[in-house]
Amino acid sequence: MLNSAAGKNPGGAKLWRCNHCKINFTSTYTRIHTHFFGPEAGKKADIQRCKALMNDRDVYVKLKKKVEEAEGVGVSARLRQSTIIKKQLSIPNISPLEVSFGTIAREAVDLKIMRCLCANAIAFNCLRSPQWREMVQAINQAPKGYKSPSFEKARTSLLDECYRSIEKELSPVKDTWYVHGVSVVSDGWSNCKQDQLINVIAANSRGAMFMYCGVFNGVEKTGQVIGDFLLKAIEKIGPSNVLQVVTDNAKNCIATGREVQKVHKHIFWTPCVCHTLNLIFKDFANAFSWMKSTYKSGKHIVKFFTNRKYLLALFKANSTRVLLKVAKTRFGSHYIMLKRLFQYRESLETTVVLRSWKDWISKQDASTKTLGSLVVENIHDDKFWDEVKEIVRITKPIYMLLKFCDGEGPRMGEIYERMDNMLGEIKDIMATSQYKHEFSSIEQIVVTRWDKMTIPLHCLGFALTPCFYDHVYLETPAPGGFTRRAPNLDKEVVMGCMEAFGKIAENTYEEKQLRDQFVEFQLRKGIYSMPQAQMDAVTMDAIDWWSIYGSQTPELAEVAKKVLSQPINSSSAERAWSTYGHAHSLKRNRLNSSRADKLVYIHTNLRLLSHYTDGYKNGPFRKWDIDPENSCLEESPLELEDMRWADLENDLDEEETLELYLDGVGNGCQLCRTDVPMLSQDCMVVGNHEEVFRVQDGLYSFFSITDLCLENLSELRIIWKDLAEVVTLDNLTTLHLYDCKKLRYVFTPLIARSLLQLSWLDVRECEELEGIILGKDQVSSSSNAHTALQPITFPNLTQVEVTNCNNLKSLLPLESTTSLQQLKRLKVENNMKLEQVFEVENEAQVTTKEEIKFDKIELFELTDVPCLIDFCSKGYHFVFLDLGYMRVTRCPKMTTGFFIDSKQIVHYKTEKETEGFTSETTPNTIHDKGIYWKNEKICYDHGKNR
Repeated sequence: MLNSAAGKNPGGAKLWRCNHCKINFTSTYTRIHTHFFGPEAGKKADIQRCKALMNDRDVYVKLKKKVEEAEGVGVSARLRQSTIIKKQLSIPNISPLEVSFGTIAREAVDLKIMRCLCANAIAFNCLRSPQWREMVQAINQAPKGYKSPSFEKARTSLLDECYRSIEKELSPVKDTWYVHGVSVVSDGWSNCKQDQLINVIAANSRGAMFMYCGVFNGVEKTGQVIGDFLLKAIEKIGPSNVLQVVTDNAKNCIATGREVQKVHKHIFWTPCVCHTLNLIFKDFANAFSWMKSTYKSGKHIVKFFTNRKYLLALFKANSTRVLLKVAKTRFGSHYIMLKRLFQYRESLETTVVLRSWKDWISKQDASTKTLGSLVVENIHDDKFWDEVKEIVRITKPIYMLLKFCDGEGPRMGEIYERMDNMLGEIKDIMATSQYKHEFSSIEQIVVTRWDKMTIPLHCLGFALTPCFYDHVYLETPAPGGFTRRAPNLDKEVVMGCMEAFGKIAENTYEEKQLRDQFVEFQLRKGIYSMPQAQMDAVTMDAIDWWSIYGSQTPELAEVAKKVLSQPINSSSAERAWSTYGHAHSLKRNRLNSSRADKLVYIHTNLRLLSHYTDGYKNGPFRKWDIDPENSCLEESPLELEDMRWADLENDLDEEETLELYLDGVGNGCQLCRTDVPMLSQDCMVVGNHEEVFRVQDGLYSFFSITDLCLENLSELRIIWKDLAEVVTLDNLTTLHLYDCKKLRYVFTPLIARSLLQLSWLDVRECEELEGIILGKDQVSSSSNAHTALQPITFPNLTQVEVTNCNNLKSLLPLESTTSLQQLKRLKVENNMKLEQVFEVENEAQVTTKEEIKFDKIELFELTDVPCLIDFCSKGYHFVFLDLGYMRVTRCPKMTTGFFIDSKQIVHYKTEKETEGFTSETTPNTIHDKGIYWKNEKICYDHGKNR
């Protein structure tokens, strides 16, 4: 109170100051109460609320409690009438609905949870875990006053109890070992304390179950030692259930396989297919000097940027992603590095011509300057980039097979056929390569590695996969021009099957029985001749097919289900080390190996169990263990088919934006089904399909999408179908299309007219692309009539890049040129059939000799466009008022040229139309097929508009 005289009546208006917000007021006690705690529900505050208390809940709660105690005693009846309890002012300024649901109380609990997550560096993705919900529900139902377990109890008795409970829950998984068999997968590692560890994983079609780790400190890990360790695991699982042991390709692992086979002749030793495919990359580098030098140059470029923070920041300013280093432990790392390098070639070229780059280099020592000049030389070297492109093209089939093999689940039935297809794909690619004469050497390398890797089990899995006997499949041309053959007609396959039968069978009688039943299967006798069996052989999973139709040959069906259920890689054992490294980190280095082993066992197998619940496939915990914040998802070996993209944690509201990125995921006939929720709500189902965003009726709102990237969708033919009347894309600003080989067009005219915010169009490696915008003659008459009078405009388009689209004949319609006032970059490269940049669709509306100005274009490139004749068929006069950089090379059929006047303004028109120019006004006349020009009057920064 300020200058308030004492009186008999404690009420009345008094001059007072709030100690929290430091503001003076004159009011009664009732308004003091309202200032602190807000008015009664449904009433309006007649005094300003204390902002300090509103922003600090802890102080608010303390003050409320203090006032409640004071008002409970009181000094007059008048004050007792305004108590918090009687007026039910338990929370400030709340509605009855908020009272019933306890909104502020809930928010306070949420804040405590958030503080715990942040303080312990726990990933937000854990909130999507089903175990998190179970924990919260258990706490809510706990007795009043429940306290969490102590540190000591959690690390001892509770950990052991949890271990035992998980072991019981794994019984259904272990039961599958009797029917589907199991593979013992093993790998070695060193933890943060440099303990030498070897793990054991039991894997089949049901998943990979972590069993335990063994410590091998002070012991030489010979084939004998590892073999004895794995034989104990085999005895624990049951020798009759084990079909193979999978390890990497090291010499001691090969010896381990021999030791196991001495004891159990029916168990195969299988080298990891992924390791073998990864070695092919190294074999290529060692065999071909041009590949090795390109690898080294690319690696030097990446290291030069990534090891210098300032240069990396310059690059990031001109690129949407970072460069990737070569990782020794990551499969296909050389391919990934060169692919990313090639994708962002232009960003690199832009970075090294910046003034900031030159200023930084000039201040460095002689060694750095030398390395920098070498990096710049490589970046500007077209030959280097041509070789990078060739390496990426040639090795892509190997990398795609590597991704397939590195996935979870059984792959035994497909690896043999896919290996042949991979070699055929390389042959097709090299048919048009400058290094096609080296295919025989590449083939020899691949075949040599395959001979070292393949085992009879691969042949048997191939021969027992029913879809490979389908006549339609066999009539389909194989890559490389090879003729497909049924497995029983391949001598190598048949010999491998006979050898496998000999190992699996316990005696000669059982071996002959398997051979006889194999004949019945491949000749389609009895039940195998049924139309249903032949139809399901193509559409049904091979293991399920044998479960249904294998009753005629029960012994062969049992073998088939076991063989086809086996993995072909040791990736599950290697991923277990990632979990181990997370559990036993440098910060938790006091964990002993036994306790760390239990943590890994619980972590890994809890996730395995959740994978087979309905909630993981379709419910609220769908793919909960795939962290959406993980930047490695692009090249992840995880199976991404039917994965939900968009914001996985929160619903989208109207003001949120979304980047939708699809990269080579899944297979099927359609990407977005009609029953999928709107993108503006929760999710989207994606895959490698023929159609994207296909709906029949109803409005699908895509207003949240600002960036759309479709990459490595090899079957994609149509992006927009049946969406002309129902879709909105008003906020789309960026569209990237990369390696969509079968894509025919990008936009329909109706969709194109809605893209008023589009600023960046980037299309690359779309070999069958016929046009950016679907021709009007291919659009239904009703759609044409609806927008016949509306021109196609792109008022915010600033960048257009179209590369390696060999079926493209024109870029954009001529009518769109008048709206391209913001265009700053136009790059057209390696488009073999492109004849016009701007297509004239309605010649009746053409105004001859019309001048079209591009006010802001700064960069213009036409490279390797051998069929290009003109900008458009009617010989318009194009004027580039602010052009800073121009490159035109290998365009032999061009009938027009570039003319630069005295003001350094570039004109593009035919030679006949330059009669109005004089030698004084046109000092620089360029009309040849190779142009590299830079406007000296403009200090142009290639990357400022990226």
